[in-house]
Amino acid sequence: MTMGDRRHRMTPGDRARRRVERRRVRRERRWVRWSFGRGRLAGWPLVSGLIAILALSGVALAGGSRWLADIERDRLANRVSLISNLATWESTADDPAGLRAVVERTAFDPNDKARNHQLAAQFQITPAGDTTLLVALLDRAGTLLSVRPAQGAVSPEDLGPAWSTAWSGGSAVSPVFPFNGHAARATVIPVGGPRPWAVLVSVSTEESKRQLGTGMGTLLRLRGQGAVSTIDARGIAVVSTDLSLPGTRVLDPAELSAAWRSTNRTRVWTTGGEDGYTHVAAAQPATGYTTYLVQPTAQLYAELREQRSHRNITLLVVTMAAVLSIAVVGLHEETRARRRHGKLSSLLAATRDIVMTVSAAGRLEYVSPAAATRLGHDPAALRGRPLSDLMRGGDAERVAALLDEPLPATVMNVRLLSAAGHEHWFDVSARRLADETGSPRAILTFHSIERRKSLLDQLGFQAGHDLLTGLANRATFDERLAGALGHQPAGGALALLYIDLDHFKPINDTYGHAAGDRVLTVVASRLTGTVGAGIAAGPGTRSAWWRRRSPTRPRRSRPLPR
Repeated sequence: MTMGDRRHRMTPGDRARRRVERRRVRRERRWVRWSFGRGRLAGWPLVSGLIAILALSGVALAGGSRWLADIERDRLANRVSLISNLATWESTADDPAGLRAVVERTAFDPNDKARNHQLAAQFQITPAGDTTLLVALLDRAGTLLSVRPAQGAVSPEDLGPAWSTAWSGGSAVSPVFPFNGHAARATVIPVGGPRPWAVLVSVSTEESKRQLGTGMGTLLRLRGQGAVSTIDARGIAVVSTDLSLPGTRVLDPAELSAAWRSTNRTRVWTTGGEDGYTHVAAAQPATGYTTYLVQPTAQLYAELREQRSHRNITLLVVTMAAVLSIAVVGLHEETRARRRHGKLSSLLAATRDIVMTVSAAGRLEYVSPAAATRLGHDPAALRGRPLSDLMRGGDAERVAALLDEPLPATVMNVRLLSAAGHEHWFDVSARRLADETGSPRAILTFHSIERRKSLLDQLGFQAGHDLLTGLANRATFDERLAGALGHQPAGGALALLYIDLDHFKPINDTYGHAAGDRVLTVVASRLTGTVGAGIAAGPGTRSAWWRRRSPTRPRRSRPLPR
């Protein structure tokens, strides 16, 4: 068999293996020629690469200072944005207009002191969700018409300019004043329309601000060397992350007035150079107060400056390979983005309100971690779902209308469904967001009002029912009976039963009033279990109940004449 015959009888696989083997042999020969025949030139690529690395390293070192300046500028911009957003939130939460709306819906009577004292109880929770230290009604002479708690007191001198503003028909927040050994401020609202006959004074515990301040101190890493404070027009702090500052002047009024005159009412300035302090002041238009951050400049940028040497080494390594540089820079940017996202998540987790971002189609784009603690929902699982899935029909329509509002607006008493299907009560605030795509989006803040709702329900029940037996009182019974008579169907009948317990006085005389109260409670329970709603407790041992009768049902008593 000749060589030609063998070549023609080779399979395609044999030919492929032969080609691979020939390429390997050629590579080995080139390496041998480079190593021995051209060895004198082997060092030039290394030298040129070293020169390139040194040159790029010099550029990197020279650019380190500029990089530090840029990232310090970004850090300051983030601080300014954070303080500005915090001022906006505080201004909205403490806006006197919210309390004034509730006061205008409350039927205070200048001639009924007892009723006014009872109505003042519903103001024990502020619109921001804090409890109050004091709720009082004062006349023009400063006399207390009603006060809760009874031992509380406040004078017109404490209220400052807010006192005259309220008597002129406006609403205002007072300057900081001492109250029970602590710094406090009051919201002052006129009562009685354009010509008020009294003013309502509400002094809040500011508990939500203190809790948020704790989270802010951790987020900004103040470590006792700086503070975030809410200050009045005199520069006196009412709330601060530094617990020693409330009640003291932390900023000169001249510096404070300059902040109010600045663009967007936000001012940034430094004092004392590198070893001094950085100041950020953002105005709260609705309250007249200012959110103020002061922090040592060295502490503000300490983390970044400590990273500068590590950054320079990193840049030297990055210049050794373009692909590695792209990967490292990309990783660095991703780390920064995650860090910013983590800080924002920490801030949102520190607040008890649920924050949601909703698209124009009504679908959830972002849900804050508070949804897990408040409702038991996984925030990640809610993204992409319709907002209406968390609400009842009527509430969903009210919130959907709120999303169409061009200006910030609020809807009160909205129910959200928990993961277990239970209802929880919230007030909802909506604000439109600017979107690069032009499609409208909104950010919703759900503030829990469970305590307020429970208190209002309790007060409403007590106003319409007998405290001992739990039966409807005379006013509620008359209202229900009038409604039944007004909606009585044709041919129907309405029966009224009047009950009086005989020989009840001997029980009180023999066994005491406690036993008599027990008898009334048992009788009321049996009546309620027998006939259900419609029972009213009368004076002493008297009660009455009514029931609508069907036209086909045999009558056992005479119908009530209309």
